[in-house]
Amino acid sequence: MTHKTILHAAILAALACLMPAADAEDDVAETAQPADDTAPSWTLTPVEVTATRGAYTTPTTSAATRTHTPLTEVPQSVQVITSTLLQEQDRRTLGEALVNVSGITPTRSDENLFIPPIVRGFPAEVYLAR
Repeated sequence: MTHKTILHAAILAALACLMPAADAEDDVAETAQPADDTAPSWTLTPVEVTATRGAYTTPTTSAATRTHTPLTEVPQSVQVITSTLLQEQDRRTLGEALVNVSGITPTRSDENLFIPPIVRGFPAEVYLAR
């Protein structure tokens, strides 16, 4: 058989496999009933949700500029790790907390205590603001 003949046979076999699915779709469309306007309708009771707003984000900070500035107005890339996030993830060391910050590779706890974390490929001093 030539290459064209094999290709044509494969296409015909694929189309033959699709025919039962197309026929089944027509059967479903024929048996579907039109919407009935007299069908019962339900009205759900209102639900009131009362909760505190999550503190995963902080709108302002005084650590980046040492003034009370909204984070959207700080001309730097600032990432804030809130105490709520640290408590819910049970982070106990600085290395565990730095896992949440992009671009920083924290040192492992079994390594030397005085090895600084790696920030974008370079060893860095630790700046910790409260």
